[in-house]
Amino acid sequence: MSRSDGVCCWLLLVLTLSGFLILILWLTLRPSAPSYTIVDLSIPNANGTGNTTILFGLEVSNPNLGGGVYYSDMNVTLFLFDENAGSMTMPSFYQGHQRTTSLRGGVDAGRRWSDAVVRAVTNGTTQLTMGLVTKVRYKTLWWWSRVHRMVEQARMSVGKDGKVRKARMHRSRRKRKSLLLGG
Repeated sequence: MSRSDGVCCWLLLVLTLSGFLILILWLTLRPSAPSYTIVDLSIPNANGTGNTTILFGLEVSNPNLGGGVYYSDMNVTLFLFDENAGSMTMPSFYQGHQRTTSLRGGVDAGRRWSDAVVRAVTNGTTQLTMGLVTKVRYKTLWWWSRVHRMVEQARMSVGKDGKVRKARMHRSRRKRKSLLLGG
């Protein structure tokens, strides 16, 4: 075996090992998208007096082992009968790795929707859709990723008591202009 064959084998071995190392690092450090779950939703003023405020609880889970997530302001929009019933903005925050954050908020549906909400809740036929738009950046070791846009939604049926069971949000296939613009 000549000296040049030994150098070529050594170079090929270094390149192969470097490729495997880069693949393993990429697989372990690649961030996963956070999950959003509506843990409760209620319409406390469903008796027809005044404005209807819809209260909700939202859990945001970061499944990443080695990195945190920075969330910009979250725009939460509520759709009733596929029309925008109201929206609110939640402030930005940072979430460490493998953490779950509970958020609470309320959307004022206004007087326009008050009667429709009351009728639909008493009939037990309400279909609510909650949309969430935010931008996230992942922190892995010592660097931050680029900005990733999240557009999530959940469709729920409201019972006669004005409450909803737990509903997991998923990526929105239907891009609503009012959801994206926040109003």
